[in-house]
Amino acid sequence: GSRIATGSAGGTARIWDVQPRGAETVLFGGIGEPVNQADWSTDGRLVVTASDDGTMRFWDATTGDPVSPFGDAFEARHASRIYAVAWSPDGSRVATGSWDGTARIWGEFGHLVLDHDGSAVEAVAWSSDGSRVVTSGHDRTIRIWDVNSGSLLRAMIGHQDWVGGVAWSPSGRMISTVSDDRTCRIWDVGTGEQLTVLRGHENWVDDVSWSPDERQVVT
Repeated sequence: GSRIATGSAGGTARIWDVQPRGAETVLFGGIGEPVNQADWSTDGRLVVTASDDGTMRFWDATTGDPVSPFGDAFEARHASRIYAVAWSPDGSRVATGSWDGTARIWGEFGHLVLDHDGSAVEAVAWSSDGSRVVTSGHDRTIRIWDVNSGSLLRAMIGHQDWVGGVAWSPSGRMISTVSDDRTCRIWDVGTGEQLTVLRGHENWVDDVSWSPDERQVVT
């Protein structure tokens, strides 16, 4: 919790020390296109970034050098911008979501394609046990996938506009989603039932996170 990774429309990603007062410590350069998201590896040694140029890149969080955790021949590229990236809980795989209409699971094995029927994917999140991911995007549908087989386990519909943020509850029993329809919704993972709709925003809602005790979400 002592450092923050950020991406920028200016084509860079940076690491900042929380103390003293947000001092910049590492700059990842040479990306060129807007960086839409950055995520830490579980051990805090690496950062992965997702960019408008359709690439996912890995960086040493101390030196800022590019690295290849899945082997020198590994290349992660979508046919369009990558809007979401998330490291698995055990650090062995990475999930991405792209405007090319797919989400993908990457690792030393190569990659697994999760097809969104051509609709842009804007958010991905792992379950705490690393066995599933949830994805969402422009078709207003929230999908839960088995990351080993690539099978679609459940699809949930209820939002009235793009779904740009998803978060798994700490227990794995619920998922929260936020949308351009200005709502946050809570879903039961086991049944797919929409449990509640939270209203109050006056514009698009882009991100959501759970409190550790699952009693609150912040949007």
